[in-house]
Amino acid sequence: MEEVQKINIKSATFEDLKYAFSMGVSDYFKAPMYGLFFGSVFAIGGLFLAYVVFELRMFWLTYPLVIGFALIGPFVATGLYEVSRRLENAGALNWPDILGVIWFQHKRELGWMAFVMLFIFWIWMYQIRTLVAVFFGSSGFADMQGFLDAVFTTQTGYMFLLVGHL
Repeated sequence: MEEVQKINIKSATFEDLKYAFSMGVSDYFKAPMYGLFFGSVFAIGGLFLAYVVFELRMFWLTYPLVIGFALIGPFVATGLYEVSRRLENAGALNWPDILGVIWFQHKRELGWMAFVMLFIFWIWMYQIRTLVAVFFGSSGFADMQGFLDAVFTTQTGYMFLLVGHL
């Protein structure tokens, strides 16, 4: 009969979080260009989404995109994880190797994780669009202020928020 191995899961404490944060800051100061690069990728992605929302005048997309945008964090962080791993093991830091590790992830589970996250996000966006149509009709909003007023100052807006969050 096969023996079952027990796994001991330790709860994270506030001290663990402080330690992880301090190690991240330490890694940043050891290799700031990598942190700036990957942080910029994340920031530019956010700016691009904001541009699209305002350019297409689809202000109702603001809230779900802000929440959903955080889903790309694990993919961008792959590069930071590799930098930290190399710093910990006194490995060489160079752009081709770091970016190569990120590229290699498409052959592993990260590619499937991206697909699953995109699928979930796509379904969620469809549901949000449906809720907007049900509560506010298909007329859209003239500007961001009109959207905010409709959502935060009307009974319909309050119901939209309640149902949307549920």
